[in-house]
Amino acid sequence: MKKVYFYDDDIFNWSIRPDEWSKAPFKNQEEKQEADEKIKFIRIPGGHLEESGSVAQKYLDELEAHTDAYNKHAGREALQRGWYFPNSGVKTSHLDELMRDINTNKVSAIVFDFDKTLQLFEGALVGGGKKSLESLLENVWKRYNLAPNWWTKDDAATFILHDSTDQHRIANLKATLQLAQSKNIPIFIITNNDVPKNGQGQIFSDLFSFLGVTVPKDFILGGGTKYSRSKHQVIIEEVMPEVRKKKEEEEEERRRSTRCAQGSKNAICASAGAALGTYFGGPIGTCVGTACGLGLSRSGWVGGKKRRKTKKRGKTKKRGKTRKRRKTKKRRKTKKRRKTKNHSRRRKTSKK
Repeated sequence: MKKVYFYDDDIFNWSIRPDEWSKAPFKNQEEKQEADEKIKFIRIPGGHLEESGSVAQKYLDELEAHTDAYNKHAGREALQRGWYFPNSGVKTSHLDELMRDINTNKVSAIVFDFDKTLQLFEGALVGGGKKSLESLLENVWKRYNLAPNWWTKDDAATFILHDSTDQHRIANLKATLQLAQSKNIPIFIITNNDVPKNGQGQIFSDLFSFLGVTVPKDFILGGGTKYSRSKHQVIIEEVMPEVRKKKEEEEEERRRSTRCAQGSKNAICASAGAALGTYFGGPIGTCVGTACGLGLSRSGWVGGKKRRKTKKRGKTKKRGKTRKRRKTKKRRKTKKRRKTKNHSRRRKTSKK
């Protein structure tokens, strides 16, 4: 059975409420068990403040000239200790398992938390109310001397998504998520930070675009203690309907392919080919959807000529030739008999 794969560093988002005031998603074990049947929760080690560490040395070197800016706005510890958690985030082992499960048809949707899950930072990267990654880079990071002036949008995305312990992380993310999208598996973010609340979902969409996949702003959702709904509730109310929609589309496509493969005259295929001409009122080479691959038109004709008529004409020609041969042979035999009779009569006459 397919499941929604939900990655989050906070076990609270998949816990039973200890009391009625808690915002944990499940009232009891039965509710959690029911959720586990549809959703696979993958806990990402997030780490505590004392487990924070340095970003990749490459970025420390590039940002060395900006020490004063960081000390002024966030403190140099934001890069060396504080915001960055090298042991957090979706790792290669998670991506390998996800890729295997995608290939074995076990995944219906993918949901990521953002902080310490998709990225290895804990917040601190988005500010100023900017609506896109490029705007954030140009009007906040560069403006406050928090990034080199030569950085592009892709450099900013690489910085946000990099893993100081794994130089291949971004390449692995690209391969896995592109595979998911090729299989028509929707991808979401559900975060407890303020990005969805501030209408900045395009920043996350830009990050996914950098990874080679399309994730619309409508799939960037807020859920958790800062929001009115738990992340589990958001999955039920927002993600699951999209999963059902994709499933219905796949079933319709299978039905359409089956109808077209059978050459059904009433099949309604996905897209009509351009009509190239007519033949006795019928289309010439006008195919529809999957039927085009089979050489079948909406009327069941091939190249504007019906198969049966073509075969019939072939048989008629064959019969005509056979009859002609038979007539020719018959004539020859008749002529031969006549010659033989005439010759016999002459011989008898001569004898007399």
